[in-house]
Amino acid sequence: MRLIDEEFLNRPWKVVPRMTNWLQKDMGYAINKKRVERLYRVMGLS
Repeated sequence: MRLIDEEFLNRPWKVVPRMTNWLQKDMGYAINKKRVERLYRVMGLS
């Protein structure tokens, strides 16, 4: 959640698909779109 929060603050235009792609390819996390959507809702970003 910390990574998503920091990245969202730096680049607020990163929507769920882009954030998912960034977490998977650049950060090396095995995470899917549904989990990122859920975290966005929990964090109040969507």
